[in-house]
Amino acid sequence: MKDNGNPAWTETEAGQQLQERLSSEKTLMALDHLLQRIDTLEKGVERLSTLLEQGPGLVSMAVDTVDDTYRRATQQGVDIEERLSSALHMAEKLTAPEMVERIDSLLKLLDQAPGIASMMMDMADDGARQASAHGIDIEQRLAAALQLAEKLTAPEMVEKLNALLKLADQAPGIASMMADMADDGFRQAAAHGIDVEQRLGAALQLAEQLTAPEMVEQLSSLLKLAQQAPGIMAMAVDVVDDGYRQVSGNGVDLAALSKKGITVARRTADLVDSDEFDALLHSDLFNPKTLDVLSVVSGALTRCRMDPPKKAGIFKLLGAMGDPEIQKSLGFLLSFARNFGRLCNEVVERDLQNNKKQ
Repeated sequence: MKDNGNPAWTETEAGQQLQERLSSEKTLMALDHLLQRIDTLEKGVERLSTLLEQGPGLVSMAVDTVDDTYRRATQQGVDIEERLSSALHMAEKLTAPEMVERIDSLLKLLDQAPGIASMMMDMADDGARQASAHGIDIEQRLAAALQLAEKLTAPEMVEKLNALLKLADQAPGIASMMADMADDGFRQAAAHGIDVEQRLGAALQLAEQLTAPEMVEQLSSLLKLAQQAPGIMAMAVDVVDDGYRQVSGNGVDLAALSKKGITVARRTADLVDSDEFDALLHSDLFNPKTLDVLSVVSGALTRCRMDPPKKAGIFKLLGAMGDPEIQKSLGFLLSFARNFGRLCNEVVERDLQNNKKQ
């Protein structure tokens, strides 16, 4: 149709192209998507309008919530302004260039975390297999570790650990005091002629000997024996009780015997503590040569006992004078008589001088 001699727009080439585009599926889908977006915008505008209408109430409620939180924090001793200042200070530190660089490095490390975790799991599996090959029960060890952790986190243990930490805080002063005491002890020992370094060297040598494998084995045997000591002591007490009953049954008074034994021990102690016993110890009685002579005398007496001598008169004695052994014995008797007489004179003179001094 023509309008005033002009063709209609649908008959023009541009109109035909527009109709063709409007009738295409792609254009229709685009128009539908555009209409959906317009609907979404309309809903968003409606929600925004509703929110603007409720805005004053929401702001008032938020302010009331903040005020309540602030009052509660103040009642609990929390200074919000101080916390905010600390947060700003922390934010300032976190946004510093060097800290940002470190955080970037940490983020890169986190990107590698799965691989690292996988590698750690492989290492843990290898360690578990090696431990199992050596007869180590990992589950048992972990259970023991958990039990130990449970004990360490018990209230009474925590209290003890806190006391230990307080003591650790005082450790520098205590260490200084101990060092001063050690210096004083070292000086006093040196003044008394004690070589502390030599003593420490001897102590280290003793420790080395005590930790030697054979010594450790002997000590282990000794500890096992010590563990059996109560049973051994009980058995010994039973044996003593049985012996006491048997002796008592034979008419022996052990109480009286014990008293006599105590009396003998006391007198023996008095004798050992006396000047006479000291003089005996310093005499020639225990001289090796004297003991040799006494051994010879006892041997001769034993032989005479085993071979009893026959009767002999003066003529028998005169006839035996030609025997070399008899001659040696007579010479020994003469020498003994001479020395005995001289020593007797010395003792008599010593006693006379002591009496004069008294």
